[in-house]
Amino acid sequence: RRAITAAERARDAEVLFRVIDLLAAHVAAKEQRLGEIARSFLTTLCQGAAMSDLLERAARGESAKQIRAAQILALVGEAAAAAVLDRMSAYPEPVQRERLVPVLLARGDRAVPELMERLERVEREHARTAVHVLGMMQHPGAVARLSDLALGSDPQLREEAARALVRIGSEDAIGGLARALRGDRAREVVISSIQHLGGTASAHAVAPLGHALERALEAKDVELAKEILRALGRVGRPEANLIFGSLMRRKAGLTGRWLKDVKVAAASALATVPGDQAVALLAEALESREEPLRKAAQRALDRRAESVARGPAERRVR
Repeated sequence: RRAITAAERARDAEVLFRVIDLLAAHVAAKEQRLGEIARSFLTTLCQGAAMSDLLERAARGESAKQIRAAQILALVGEAAAAAVLDRMSAYPEPVQRERLVPVLLARGDRAVPELMERLERVEREHARTAVHVLGMMQHPGAVARLSDLALGSDPQLREEAARALVRIGSEDAIGGLARALRGDRAREVVISSIQHLGGTASAHAVAPLGHALERALEAKDVELAKEILRALGRVGRPEANLIFGSLMRRKAGLTGRWLKDVKVAAASALATVPGDQAVALLAEALESREEPLRKAAQRALDRRAESVARGPAERRVR
């Protein structure tokens, strides 16, 4: 008690931090009563200037002191989590904000109601912070609201929500991303959804991308079709071979220059699609009369061969 009083009166940040550190060490004491008293003092002390100092140390501190400050904030619990949510956006560097995230993750499910409430606030920075943390937590209860935000008009919040859905990675989360591919959506929303679906590496992303490709082909939207094919390549799932096979065997006709361009993009994307069927499709493309398609197929086969060759070498290094 005397040390706490002296530190508060002196307004010495270093002395105060040492007292807080000592209290935090006693929170886990074997004697339950001592631990309860220490936690009570710790919670009372970590307010105002002391809380600001802990946040600064956790976000901008170096090595061991930074880690210890984050650990103490996690012990403080609800008050520290609220302070982090309020002030995280004030830190300009992503690495500084990331250092504060564990304080919220330590709260687990107890942090979710507060995070969900922040999603509805007018202050966009608070909402973006909450979206980011919910994605880091991979909390399934947030999927529905994140799916709505991924279709919203705020581009920064939309992108953060899409990234959160990719991190969650469940079938429902991928379905939320795919919603943008249905109906009359702004093109930037559709492109964003396609790109993020490409980053999921999930079989659940293949079907919605395939349906979107069919619609793009019907509309002769070459650029959109190419974007979808690149996404299917990044997904890297053998289930996509059926979609590529259907496309590669389409007849271009006399006015089908646009379809020939799309097939070239498909051949390039097949470089990262696993399975013997992908190799067979590229082998067929090598027999094409279209030089751009033959070249794209050869490059894709070369990339596949390089990837196979790197595999054993990388395993030996590990």
